[in-house]
Amino acid sequence: MFQKGDSVVYGNLGVCKINDLVTRQFEGLDEAHPYYVLKPLYQEGVLYVPADNPKIALRAVLTADEANQLIDSIPPSARGSVPQPERTGACRPL
Repeated sequence: MFQKGDSVVYGNLGVCKINDLVTRQFEGLDEAHPYYVLKPLYQEGVLYVPADNPKIALRAVLTADEANQLIDSIPPSARGSVPQPERTGACRPL
């Protein structure tokens, strides 16, 4: 389970910051559920995303090292030839 302050990727919306974790009962639901309160980094608004639904596409943001390891694990013939120096600085802190 993610914590308040974590950066996550939500579906195709992109990177979001978890501003809060709340329990809420929305109209039409029979009981309250836990929700992540997400603030997209590159869009306006706030989203309430069910924290107890495994079908929700929510994942941790990769670190620069993790992203580089992932790129390095792809065969050059499948990714083209991107030398390491050209990737330096491509990742920025959130």
